Amino acid sequence: MSKIYLQEGFTFIEIMIVIVIIGLIFGIALPNYFEARSKAITSTCASNQKVIYTAATMYMLAEPDTL
Repeated sequence: MSKIYLQEGFTFIEIMIVIVIIGLIFGIALPNYFEARSKAITSTCASNQKVIYTAATMYMLAEPDTL
């Protein structure tokens, strides 16, 4: 009786195509991620500056002789 062997798995070309597709996705996504992160840091800094300004103003109004 002869045995039939099936070749299962992926070919080299299929693996390379998947790697290229993943590379394209990362190539598109990473610049957008870094830009969004930079904008988030900038807006957080501006928000913190507004909070500090408001707190300093409230302190000066409450204690006019200290500053």
